Amino acid sequence: MKAPRPVGVRELKIHASRILRRLRESKEAVPVTHRGEVVAQLVPAEEYERLRAGRADYWEALRTFRDSNGLASLDLADPFAGVRDRSTGRRFRW
Repeated sequence: MKAPRPVGVRELKIHASRILRRLRESKEAVPVTHRGEVVAQLVPAEEYERLRAGRADYWEALRTFRDSNGLASLDLADPFAGVRDRSTGRRFRW
């Protein structure tokens, strides 16, 4: 698959309608450059919504992983509770 042609900021400003039509028809992200460096990606609205909705937060993903792998008995609050040394430690002075 051919990479989409990048669009400069000035070109985007002048030809926004044409570029958005290209985006809508191709359904591919359009890189936006400033002085030759890609600074943004224009993505179709459907792709943006998929990206936003497709990720659970960390704790939800951990719960799902535990449940699907039979690890529901692990404590979410502190998985290292049985491993940590709870002693006061050594004395230290500067």
